[in-house]
Amino acid sequence: MNATKTNILNTKVLFWIFASAALGLFLSYAFLVNEAIMNVVNRQKAEVQISKISSVTSDLEAKYIALENGINLPLAYSKGFQDAKDVTFITRVTDAPGRLSIRY
Repeated sequence: MNATKTNILNTKVLFWIFASAALGLFLSYAFLVNEAIMNVVNRQKAEVQISKISSVTSDLEAKYIALENGINLPLAYSKGFQDAKDVTFITRVTDAPGRLSIRY
């Protein structure tokens, strides 16, 4: 009689252990599937933002090139720029020709 009660008790304990483990695994699976779905959604949103930013960037690059091509001497003179009269170039004298040195 005593062995039967112990056997039934062990069976109940094992059932609850396995049921708890199964529930834990199911909850972990549901959490991980949810995270995977959220990552896919966030990646798609990021791809949309990247395409929008890329479009804006290409438009700005085109405007920059157009403005850069419009710069010339008559435009500079009209903005008040003048030709340099005394041009001085600065050169660096090194210790030995063709060698670089780092000084602190």
